[in-house]
Formats: sequence, C-alpha cells, structure tokens
Amino acid sequence: PVSNQVTFSTPDWRQRFAIEPGAPHRVTIPVGDVTGLGVRVAPITIEVESGFVPATTDPAATDRRFLGCWIEPGPPTR
Repeated sequence: PVSNQVTFSTPDWRQRFAIEPGAPHRVTIPVGDVTGLGVRVAPITIEVESGFVPATTDPAATDRRFLGCWIEPGPPTR
C-alpha cells in the first residue's frame, strides 16, 4: 500500500484529500432527493492519484488488480 490523493465528487460537490495506508478518513457525501421517487441518491465519482498492484509487491500474491483506496460505506449521518 502507498500514500495517495483521493478525490470524491458528485455533480455539485468535490473533496480531495491525502490518505496514508491503513489510516481511515471519513467523508460525508451530500445526497439529493429524486423528485417523485421518495429516495435520496448520491452519484459518486472516486478518483485516485496513485496505487499499487499486490502481485508486484508480494511474490506470493496473485492479485493483479490496480488498487488505489479502500472504501467502506457507513451509516448515513443526519
């Protein structure tokens, strides 16, 4: 894992921040109501500046995906 710059964005909002491997960073994403459907949505784009491929850093790994950050959705905040 490597340090990284991560950008979260929606059509009307954007937040960029630095993350360190294994260090959590909480982000509250604004949501909007969908008229007539009674639901709230947040179309999100997540971009990373860098990342790593596990198989290139660990000889025992077979995972060749490019990994930039770990995302864990949490409970909504009010």
